[in-house]
Amino acid sequence: METKPRSAASAVPAFARGLSAMRLLADEGPLAMEAVASRLSLPRSSTFRLLETLRVLGYAERDPAKRYRLTWSFRPDEISAFAPRLSSAMKRLADALGVTIEWYESSARGMELRLQHFPTRAEVLVQARPGFVREWNAELDAVARLGHALVPSAPALKAGVHHYIRDGQKSRLPLREARALLAAARQHESASDTAFNPFGVRRAAVAVRLPGGVLAGLLVAASSLTFDPKAPTPARLVAALRETVATLVR
Repeated sequence: METKPRSAASAVPAFARGLSAMRLLADEGPLAMEAVASRLSLPRSSTFRLLETLRVLGYAERDPAKRYRLTWSFRPDEISAFAPRLSSAMKRLADALGVTIEWYESSARGMELRLQHFPTRAEVLVQARPGFVREWNAELDAVARLGHALVPSAPALKAGVHHYIRDGQKSRLPLREARALLAAARQHESASDTAFNPFGVRRAAVAVRLPGGVLAGLLVAASSLTFDPKAPTPARLVAALRETVATLVR
C-alpha cells in the first residue's frame, strides 16, 4: 500500500532525540545507558531502544562495561546543522524538479518515510505520508532496493518479493534477479523505478552517507504520472539527488 500515515510531528522528535544522543556521545562518550537517559531527561526504556537502534545501524557500539560510544567521527556542530540543512535542501529540490522529495531511514520493519516536501506549484498525487514504511521483503521498489542493499541490519532477501514490470503491474521477482538488482544498487548507491506503481508514483533514491561513511538515510524523489514531456526522467532525478547530496555532506 502507498499510505500508512502517522503524524508528521511524531517523526521529528524521534529524529531530534537520535541526534541529541549522538551529539552527547560525541561530546562525552563512552556513556552508560543510564547516563544518557539522565542527560537527555528520557525514560530508560526509550533511551535503551534509541541506543540499541544506533548500535544495530552501525552508528554506535557497546563495550563490555555496557557503555555506548560513536563508531565514527562526526563533529557535534555537524550533527546540529544537518537536520535544517537537509530540510532546506529538500524544499529547494522539490521546487526545482516539480516532484515530491522524501527522506527515508531504516527501521526494524523496513525503510520509513520520515520527512517530506512537496513542490510549491504542482499537482501533488503522492499519497504516502511520514510514517509510511516500505516493509522488508515486500515490494522491491527503488527505496526498498537501496535499503536492502546498504542497511547493515536489513534482513536477507527472500524469494517472492514483488517488482513492477510495467506501469501499475507487478510480478514476483526470481531471487536471482532480485539479488542482481541489489548488487547494482549497492554498487551505485542509488536506484530508480522505471514503472509507475498503481498509485501513479515512481521513485528515484540516492544514499546519504555522513562523515565516516555511516548511512544516514535515503534522499528520494517521488514523481507522479504525467503527460508533460518536460517531466524529469529517472536518470535526471538521480543526477539531481546526487548533486544535492554532495552539498549536504561537504
